[in-house]
Parts: sequence; C-alpha cells; structure tokens
Amino acid sequence: MKKILLLSVTAGFLFGFGGMRPSFNAIDKNGDRKISKSEFNRFKAKRSSMMERAGRMMKHAKRAPSFSRLDSNGDGFISRSEFNTMRRMMGR
Repeated sequence: MKKILLLSVTAGFLFGFGGMRPSFNAIDKNGDRKISKSEFNRFKAKRSSMMERAGRMMKHAKRAPSFSRLDSNGDGFISRSEFNTMRRMMGR
C-alpha cells in the first residue's frame, strides 16, 4: 500500500495535472499568489532530482523558460497571468 501511495504522489508531482505541466500553485509554495525566484529555482531543482531518481531523462530541460523570461514585467516575481501567458505561448 505504501509503495502505491508513494508512486501516486511521485507521479502527481512529476506530471502534474494534464501531463508534464506544473501548476502555478505547485510552484507558489507560500501561497502569496506570486512565484519568487527562489520558489522557481527550488521547484526546478526538486523536479529535476525526482525525474533523475525515477530514471527519466529531461531532454528538453535546457529549453525550459528562465525565470527572467517568465517575469515579463521585471518586478522580480512571476504572476499567475505571466505564468499562464507563457504556458499559452508554449502551446501547453
């Protein structure tokens, strides 16, 4: 039973809802409705580590948008609007 639960939790984190797309809330850990650079970097590192442990290669990790690219207004945070705009631009 524990293995099944762990697999479900791991799959949920790795794939999110609707495939490999993380949700805004999965990255915004403190719930302040904006993603800081540290939240963004922690999420990327954790996701990369989990993918590696699961034996999955992240072939396109280098093509993932950078924090500064997502933060289109340059205020130091990624808003939900900025996040959704980039997701639409990437066809996700």
